Amino acid sequence: MIWRFFISILALYKTAYFVKNHPELIHTSVSTVYREIVRNNGKRGYTAAYAQEECNLRKERYKGKRKLTPDMERVIKKHLITDQ
Repeated sequence: MIWRFFISILALYKTAYFVKNHPELIHTSVSTVYREIVRNNGKRGYTAAYAQEECNLRKERYKGKRKLTPDMERVIKKHLITDQ
């Protein structure tokens, strides 16, 4: 499913037929497409293979638990109060 999304963006990007004109073509908002292109723009521009590779790396990197513990909550509240 995700791979199809990358290919769709790549096809539109390569033909200069940007989604800005017709976002309904891939059932995604314009901002999502632009964010995807910016996030996965390699040295040679956007490619579906590079985007998929980066997606897999990010998924692996952020695999751990991301819970808001009471200690973290205290630190955040402290910074919010003292920084204002």
